[in-house]
Formats: sequence, structure tokens, C-alpha cells
Amino acid sequence: MELQWAWNKKLIQGVEINSGQPIRIIHQGYWNTLRPGPDFNHSIIKIQNITWHGGVEIHYKSSEWWAHRHHEDLNYNNVVLHVVVENDRPLKIKQELIPTLVVDPVLFSWLNRLNTKSTKELVCKFNRIGFSPATIRDFWVKRQIRKQDEAAIELQLATFILGKTNRIEQPLRFSRQRNANKYLLALHHARELFLKHPLQMCQADSLTKLFTMLLSSGLTAFEAKYLIINGFIPLLFEKNDFEKLEAQSKTIPADVNRIVELFVQKGIKIKNSMQSQGIMEIYRQLCLPRNCLKCEVGRKMLIR
Repeated sequence: MELQWAWNKKLIQGVEINSGQPIRIIHQGYWNTLRPGPDFNHSIIKIQNITWHGGVEIHYKSSEWWAHRHHEDLNYNNVVLHVVVENDRPLKIKQELIPTLVVDPVLFSWLNRLNTKSTKELVCKFNRIGFSPATIRDFWVKRQIRKQDEAAIELQLATFILGKTNRIEQPLRFSRQRNANKYLLALHHARELFLKHPLQMCQADSLTKLFTMLLSSGLTAFEAKYLIINGFIPLLFEKNDFEKLEAQSKTIPADVNRIVELFVQKGIKIKNSMQSQGIMEIYRQLCLPRNCLKCEVGRKMLIR
């Protein structure tokens, strides 16, 4: 089914194996899942100056045409293209050689990985194609907007420390958190310090000063960094004016977790929190739901 899905998505391209001429796919046809006959009906392809109208049949090996007894079924007489991975027996209908497209084995292996259910590996893990800086930045922006919309607990904590609210609405639930009472006490201390010595959060070094203040309040380095990345940055983020915030994000060390490590193993260099946060949002929006066709890397990998 991977090949049928890929043909339907117009991911399969190539040359006609018998003539060596490029195949232009004008219309992939309509996927036939109910009636006897070719996998796709009413397909339109063009090879050189000849336009073909008819069915497209897809197999792993071309010899499956006979194994499936298509040669005895009149429904298959209108096939104009045979798509295969192995052309072990050239197809003829009424003694006429039928155009055949042989799928690149590398592309076929990538298509197979799209079906994996594991979230512990990436479909693209075996290649070194990376993301452009613009793509990572774009998903960093999307992450900030999403966190604002979700109003996560980290934003509430940042709002509390800045003195914009007087209470913490949600319970504190962090797996790495130490004693909850001590953590809550440190948050109150951080609020007191900020109200006594308020920072101009729009300044270029405001997050660095904030980090020092949070440490002095009793928060650990991990807690302070986590709160800045997931609370203060989304809270301060403004879609049309975020250059200073972006610049400060690049001064914060990258997140260290399982998701980031997946991309590091792939060969992507992740140096700061802006990049790691962008990568984590790419994973959330594209990798988990297998939206490879919407991904910069996926398009480069699949559409050849």
C-alpha cells in the first residue's frame, strides 16, 4: 500500500524503463479500492509526444502481474503504466510492451518508514538533510504562539513572578521538581526580588539578569532555565516585534532531552534554545503525525 499511497500523492517520478524517456504524470488517476481492475483508473501520463489515458497497476515485482492472474482478467487490458520496484519480467499485453516505471529503491525504503509507529526514531534518520535557519525560526515562532494560546502553567508562573497576577491557578506538576513546598517558596521569593528590583524585560540582556535573579531566589539552574524558555519567552513574545527576544534565546543553551537527541543523532547541529525549541515544535507538528509532505526535509527526501 505504500506505493499506491505514494503514487496517489504524486511522490513517484521517473523514466520509462524500456525507452529511457521521462514520464510526465498529468493526472495520477482515481484510486480503485473497491472494484476489480487496476490500482488507478483514468490516469493520464505523457511519454515523449504520446499521451496515454488508462489504468496504472502497481506491484513490488512485475512478475506479480502473472502471480495475481491479471493476464486472465479483461479489466486490466487498459493498463498504460506498470509501476514496480523490481522489473523481473517485462509486462506485455497482447504482445505489446507496456510502459514501466521502476521506483528508486532508496525512495521505496523511505516510503516504508512512513508506516512506522515508533516515536523513538525519525523517518529521515538515515539521511543528513537538515532544516534551513528560516524553517527552524518559523517553528520557534509557532511554538511561542501555541504556548500563549494554551496558557500553560509556565506562563502563569512567569506572570506571577512579574507581579501581573497574585496567585498561581494551576498545581505545580514537574517530573524533575524537588519538594513542591520549597519550589513554591522559591517562586514567591523570585516574585519579591523582581518587585523590589524590576527589570526592563525588553532590554537585550534582560533574560540573563532574570536568570541570575531566579537562581538567587532558590530555584535550581534547570528550573530557572526551564521557566525562562517555557514561561517568560512565550509570555514576552510578540509576533511582530521579537528580534531582541530571538537574539536572547540564541544565548541560552539548547534543551537536552530525547526529542532533541533524535535530531542530533541525525546530524543536525543544535546550539541554542531557539534552535532546540524550533526543532521540538517541528517534531510535535510534523514528525509525530507523520506529516512528511509538509516538512522541508520530507519534501527534499521524497520528491526527487
